[in-house]
Amino acid sequence: MESAMPEIWKPITGFESIYDISSHGRVRSLDRMIPTRWGTPRFVPSRLRKARVGETG
Repeated sequence: MESAMPEIWKPITGFESIYDISSHGRVRSLDRMIPTRWGTPRFVPSRLRKARVGETG
């Protein structure tokens, strides 16, 4: 079911180059390049993160 309001994504303060949060409360990681153990870069695509509660709540 689609929401009547469009989903707007904004960077999370302190994690601007890593995560975005939407106006619907969803969190996604951003596209990025990470080094492998051999030093060559590897592309990691953006994806929605699952909501979970950590040990400290």
